[in-house]
Amino acid sequence: MLRSRTVLSHLLLTLGALLALLFVVPAAPAQAATFSGSLAQGVAKIPTAAENNTGYDRALFPHWVDANGDCQDTRAEVLIAEADAAVTYTSASKCTVATGKWFSYYDRATWTNAADIDIDHMVPLAEAWGSGARGWTTARRQAYANDLGDSRTLVGVTDNVNQAKSDQDPATWLPTYDKCRYVAEWVAVKIRWGLSADSAEKSVLNSLRVESARTRSPSPRPERRSATPTGTPRPASRTGRPRVRRMWGAPDTCGWGTIADASGPLAGVGTESSTYPRNR
Repeated sequence: MLRSRTVLSHLLLTLGALLALLFVVPAAPAQAATFSGSLAQGVAKIPTAAENNTGYDRALFPHWVDANGDCQDTRAEVLIAEADAAVTYTSASKCTVATGKWFSYYDRATWTNAADIDIDHMVPLAEAWGSGARGWTTARRQAYANDLGDSRTLVGVTDNVNQAKSDQDPATWLPTYDKCRYVAEWVAVKIRWGLSADSAEKSVLNSLRVESARTRSPSPRPERRSATPTGTPRPASRTGRPRVRRMWGAPDTCGWGTIADASGPLAGVGTESSTYPRNR
């Protein structure tokens, strides 16, 4: 009788372990210590290493997943979060965004048809692969490709501008406008995900910033013109905080900008960040 109970106990423990495996939630990727500092300090924090793109394939980064099972994939989530006006959908199920209003800061163009907007990986997948992601697990690469935990990782921009950028880093491509914002966000994403930069990339990043020891006060970057009627409040940013002016130095230098919380909590694998608001 005692032996039968022992066997039954072992069976129950084994069954419990199997059930736990079925419902286990993958761990979030390891995160670096939170970084906050000047752009110059941010550039210095990125390790310098030769880029190695051997073996890269876009399919190694599962992207545009529907992490929370609401039928809206990562692309739809970003379109909804970045829209400056109420969005419409292609069907009653509200899975795919059809129209809205989006501002592409790379070229300062405004679009109302979602088909005109690409969701750009600030640091392209191929660049990430060559800068460290080739050593990641597939789960971590998926988390990177669908990172809703930081508004700088994914950005809605004009489709043909994104295609022109392709997988280039700042050594060979920069947007026409707001270069300082672009470089600061590039650096923030590299820090957030622990990616390196090759020497040519580092050289350009360093050439665009000036040491933060300069003492005169910065001037705010001019706000873009908006068709939003006077007195109409603008939507909150996708982090849930009000939209803010970014402050920079002279047009060709970026020394007064700061990078805050560049490596804050990384989005868990297969989960969406609670700080990235959906349907407003």
